[in-house]
Amino acid sequence: MDEWSLMSEVDILPKLPAQFNEWLESKKWTERRDALQAVLDELTKSPRLDPKANYGELTNTLRNVCFVVYVDVYGNCAHSHKISEINQQ
Repeated sequence: MDEWSLMSEVDILPKLPAQFNEWLESKKWTERRDALQAVLDELTKSPRLDPKANYGELTNTLRNVCFVVYVDVYGNCAHSHKISEINQQ
């Protein structure tokens, strides 16, 4: 038997902090970071997820958070590039 087969299937949703959704929607990056860390911690402890659990809302929320971070990083890079072009002129 392989190690994966021996692991229990776990629904991590009830194990997330009560403030999880509030943290993810926070304007403060530190609170969003804490929410993401909570998911990572639970996935590290229990990598085999219960296939019967409904992770749709969680994955959509995480996708949106990643998109916001991507847009922010892209915007900062584009802004820095534009400033660099102006300074070279």
